[in-house]
Amino acid sequence: MLCYDKITNLDRLETTLLELCYKGSGVTDEEFDKIDLARVQAELGAGTFKFAAPKYLTAGSGSERRKYISFELIERLVIRLLYTALSEILEPQFIDNLFSHRKNKSYKHAIINLQESMRLNADGIVVRLDVEKYYDSIDHEILLLALEKYVDKKSVDLVRSLLTVFGNDGKGIFSGSSLSNLFGNLYLSSVDHLVTDALQNPTYIRFVDDMAMVCKDMATAQDLRETIELYLDKKLKLKLSARKSFLRGVSDGCKFLGYDIFPEKLFLLKDYIDSTNEKLDKILCGQSGLTDEQIRNKIRSIKGKLKNTCEIALRDKVEEVDKILRAGGSFLRSRTRNIAASASKEAVQPSSFLKNKGQLASADEKSYEKQEVLSSTNLAQNFKREDHVTQKSDNNLPKIPQTGRVESQIVAEIQNLNMLNLTPWEAFLCVKRWQESIVVLNPE
Repeated sequence: MLCYDKITNLDRLETTLLELCYKGSGVTDEEFDKIDLARVQAELGAGTFKFAAPKYLTAGSGSERRKYISFELIERLVIRLLYTALSEILEPQFIDNLFSHRKNKSYKHAIINLQESMRLNADGIVVRLDVEKYYDSIDHEILLLALEKYVDKKSVDLVRSLLTVFGNDGKGIFSGSSLSNLFGNLYLSSVDHLVTDALQNPTYIRFVDDMAMVCKDMATAQDLRETIELYLDKKLKLKLSARKSFLRGVSDGCKFLGYDIFPEKLFLLKDYIDSTNEKLDKILCGQSGLTDEQIRNKIRSIKGKLKNTCEIALRDKVEEVDKILRAGGSFLRSRTRNIAASASKEAVQPSSFLKNKGQLASADEKSYEKQEVLSSTNLAQNFKREDHVTQKSDNNLPKIPQTGRVESQIVAEIQNLNMLNLTPWEAFLCVKRWQESIVVLNPE
């Protein structure tokens, strides 16, 4: 069966439509009823099917803000059919060490392979290459010529009609879909075969446009980089990223796919650690804006990223969140609402607070520093209670104006420590926030 026959096959059309409309997909009954499979099949068969222009959307914020596109259901149906038919033909043409968007392969396998190559060539040079603005730089005609080697003309023409909706300058493809990932793998496939077959470097690996390999010495590494750079420029109209491409001794490590890789050790890059710590702080303080299920998914993702790395501190912090989730805890509460609802002068029983301190003192040794900060915070000193525990002189403590509003807020914060069964790290964050609020209210 030719590739195009697979695309126009009615059984495949029906099956693919049902796959797109699974429960929870967001497809409405109205959208589903609009699809006329007989008409779609007829237009595909006659070569008259036209893709409507997609909607361009953005998601995320700050440095994580990303652009993506959204097609209507009928376009998504044809794109899925294209992907299924093309991948069956193209997948066998790719090298084994291409790890992006393929079955039973992932970035983790790429990292494991690179680290093993570095371990076996400890005195060698690692070559790290990255293409500048890869998806935006893909040339339509070069992509179609690569596709013509493997599929029939009607399939190529259908792909051509899809590419035309992204502008008339003949460059750039959409990102974020299975079909665009397949095109990304195909476009650099000739480079893969150049390095592994013609240049015979068995350590070469690729994930989308990120390439890495190990050479025996600097001269060989420089020649290899120059050969690849020239090929990219002349054959594929691509440029290497000067910022992300480098040659470095294996012992100096290699920054690749979010990791700093050494022959015997693996570290996460600082930017990822900082952003993850910030997200975890928001989760622990109930300010992430995520549901508990979304938090569970994020924790699973972070734990997967941490696997086999040396990031002990971050792993401990993730475990704190995971422990709360496994115990049936929730992060959906709002500290602000708790304070407003509990704004009263109800006495705080020291025995309850000391019990919490005892629980903190018996926690894991890895949380020692956080526990010490919490244990040394003499909250009871700030309340004139007959039954409060005698502490050291409070001359150095911030002065709290005896207004019912301020005092009741502090009482509510301490009650949160008792009532919500907080973990050591979450309690530490809560007290830290309490201390900051005192400084703001009492600038003296």
